[in-house]
Amino acid sequence: MRGDHFLVYSQQRIIELDQAGNLTATVVGPAIPSLIGYGEFITEKIDAQTGKPYFLMSSGYSANNSFTLRINEYHPGVGFINETNLDETFSPLSSPLVLPLNDSVLFILGRKYFRQVTHHTDHSLVVDWQLTNAIGSPTSGVITGDSIVGTTQDGHIFALSFQGNILWNELAPVNITHLQKVDTGFLACTRSTAMPYAAAVMRLSAAGTVIWTKSFPDQSYEYLLAEPDGSITVTGRSDSSTVVLHHLQSDGNTAWRRTYQTGIGTALLRTPDGGYALTGLAGNRYLVIKTDDNGLTAMNKDLPLPGQKILENSIMKSTFFPSATLFFDNTESTFYVPKADLTTLFFAAAPWVGGLDQDSLLHFAASTYPNDGKSDYRSGLVQSPAADFNRVWSVSRSDIETLQQDWLDDGVIDQDVPYDLLTWPAKGNPDFGNNLDFSVSATDKDLLPAPFVDINGDGKYSVYDGDYPRIRGDQMAWWVLTDDTLHTRTNGVPLLVDIAISAYLYDCATYDPLNNTLFVDFKIINQSNSLYTTMFAGIWSDPDLGCAYDDYIGSLPAEDAFYVYNQDPEDGQTGTTCPGGTPTFGNNVPVGSIAFTNVSLEKFSYYNNAGGSPTPPPGTTDPNYADQYNNYLQGKWLDGSIPTYNGQPIDYQFPDNPADPTGFSMCQQNLAPGDRRVIGSHGPFEFAPNDTFLLSVAFTYHPDIPLPCPDIFGTVQNDLHALHTLVNSGALDPPVNLMANVHLAPGQSVLLDATVPEATAYNWSNGAQTAKINVDQPGRYSVAITRNTGCADLETVLAIAASPTGEVSWLDQFHIFPNPSAGLFELEIHGTAQPRLDVQLFNVLGQCVENQAINFSSGSLKRTFDYSQLPAGMYTLRLQAGEKFRVVKVILQH
Repeated sequence: MRGDHFLVYSQQRIIELDQAGNLTATVVGPAIPSLIGYGEFITEKIDAQTGKPYFLMSSGYSANNSFTLRINEYHPGVGFINETNLDETFSPLSSPLVLPLNDSVLFILGRKYFRQVTHHTDHSLVVDWQLTNAIGSPTSGVITGDSIVGTTQDGHIFALSFQGNILWNELAPVNITHLQKVDTGFLACTRSTAMPYAAAVMRLSAAGTVIWTKSFPDQSYEYLLAEPDGSITVTGRSDSSTVVLHHLQSDGNTAWRRTYQTGIGTALLRTPDGGYALTGLAGNRYLVIKTDDNGLTAMNKDLPLPGQKILENSIMKSTFFPSATLFFDNTESTFYVPKADLTTLFFAAAPWVGGLDQDSLLHFAASTYPNDGKSDYRSGLVQSPAADFNRVWSVSRSDIETLQQDWLDDGVIDQDVPYDLLTWPAKGNPDFGNNLDFSVSATDKDLLPAPFVDINGDGKYSVYDGDYPRIRGDQMAWWVLTDDTLHTRTNGVPLLVDIAISAYLYDCATYDPLNNTLFVDFKIINQSNSLYTTMFAGIWSDPDLGCAYDDYIGSLPAEDAFYVYNQDPEDGQTGTTCPGGTPTFGNNVPVGSIAFTNVSLEKFSYYNNAGGSPTPPPGTTDPNYADQYNNYLQGKWLDGSIPTYNGQPIDYQFPDNPADPTGFSMCQQNLAPGDRRVIGSHGPFEFAPNDTFLLSVAFTYHPDIPLPCPDIFGTVQNDLHALHTLVNSGALDPPVNLMANVHLAPGQSVLLDATVPEATAYNWSNGAQTAKINVDQPGRYSVAITRNTGCADLETVLAIAASPTGEVSWLDQFHIFPNPSAGLFELEIHGTAQPRLDVQLFNVLGQCVENQAINFSSGSLKRTFDYSQLPAGMYTLRLQAGEKFRVVKVILQH
């Protein structure tokens, strides 16, 4: 345990998990040849000079037919240092054991040598003594009060003095895998080597003689835990090759026995809640299983890879990485649609941004496939190191609702807060600070940019104040990048922009266009001092529709979209060959589209994978490929020439309906099949310092489209038009005027207003079915708001009785409309008279962008506020009178 977290150490990785099984920190060790999975040791220490924690650890590797035990230090934020290599030997069943006597002295029981080494405060590791091992290959060891007791592969149980002298040596006809000291001697568990299996638990005297043995039909017991009440718990591999957890009474008889998934249990400990946590192996994958005190557990949870998060609904599933390239995991696509078939629409996608500054110098940033180590982006902000943001956060609407219900009970969060809600990188979050590599964040907490709902209006995020992430969709992943780094993809000049990325899905099975769409917002912030006079922003994609080699592409300017479709009615079969094992759509080939939902598509171009890519050819170096990337972003060919059709310049490649026999489409041009890349962009526009540009993109799956030469205008266009209408109506994530709580004065009522655009039904917990209700009794009121998609969201408000002193809510009525608005908001409020009322507007960064002081001595106000000069987006309006305040979220839509 590390505090209340679990620390899991393997040959290659350190992993920290919280009590819910969420990965909270991880680090990968340095690459070494021929990794050996035995003999690991780790302990956390404090640097005497800096006061900061670090890890001392061991690992083993073999090279040139020799085995080396490596001991080194890992310092968070610095890396692996002070490596010491010790000559040893290795077998599949035993390897060197590292046993700590205290904070400085380690005993190492190796197959070749017994050693004592001292780890000094200057970080040096000194071998105090080294003796040849004449007993056998060690399998387990423990330090007692005045000796070291160990076991060997061939059944020896021996004791050494702290000077390495043999005190006693006993022989037992078993392979002891783990030994633990108890008051009367030792407990041990064993491995069975042949069928019928007979793994055992043994009680030994202080001199190593066997008192009793209990055998069971399991393959092996690898780890033993002596319980405070005298009972014994072991883990290992069952007779059916599954992970086993076996709890025995003090006499060795079974109390209960549980088995889990295929694998082997390797280590075990008691948890603060009285249950168990055990680690294990399943093939080449690590397992961590958390149980209650009777060994019962929910479904086993796969350890996530560092920084990754998965979003999925009934049709789609994708993994997201802290990278500019969506979907691509450095080997293959993770965007599965339908997810059950593991078929893909888009292999990869990434933002490209470029612009000319006032001196006509091109600045450019792009990403394609980061598996070659090249990108123009890194994690983080211009003002922050990469380590502080080298991960993806994900939040679901259900997580937020659960948290809100908890907070609404009594203003206190009682539950374990999901890790990503707790550490959400929003302004002022006191729980943001520990990075995935165990280092401490150096970013000023007031610069944290993730959007949030500020319940108490103090401008700072804390879940324990009732605050929660502001998300779109029913599940959202969020991460942030900057191009403030060496541009190894294009060798271009950095723009110095931050890009906050939000990917989100809706669980709305009643409405296919919405359920079949993944939305991604790219919020681009100019952090430089440069005015980019000619700016373009767009999306590059490798649109692999199942098989990559029989696809056509086209554009749909009327819906600000481009798309991929199959050349013929059968995916990956006619006239082409896909790599073995590639999932294809067979005879049910869909269309995949990429649409801009908030800005116009101004350019659309493409290039063929073979010969047209702006990526430098292998083995060549060019000082600047940014110009060539920029040509594609601006709808030009690689050489900068403008595409033409029938002798006329065109902005969009293949903009006509493939079903039109006279139109300009790949289908009617009868082009050869190929693996193509596409780029759609918006621009030019001016991008000044501190400006924000939002590019909202929809990746949509359109099933059941007849082929070949599909009628895109009669099918895909209809879906995209419906999506555009839905997005632009504000109905997907509308602001709700309900506050988290309202105060209810004795004998009075308060109006609860749940009005949202495009809603079709309201169902309140008290049976009301109108958008607004008046309530005169304290309590929790919930309303299910049904959208025109057929899906519903739940909103809750707590009506709180006034205090016994007679204090009443200072606002009796509160209305703001329209909301969303193009900039003009009508505010009407009535309440307790106040000499001064401050009306403040905060952006998503928590910055106050508008502030007006108003006389409220009449207790009534009706006024229009003009915010049309501000950028479109989500804002928080705060009304404050002395220490009393009220906040509401508002949306600007220009």
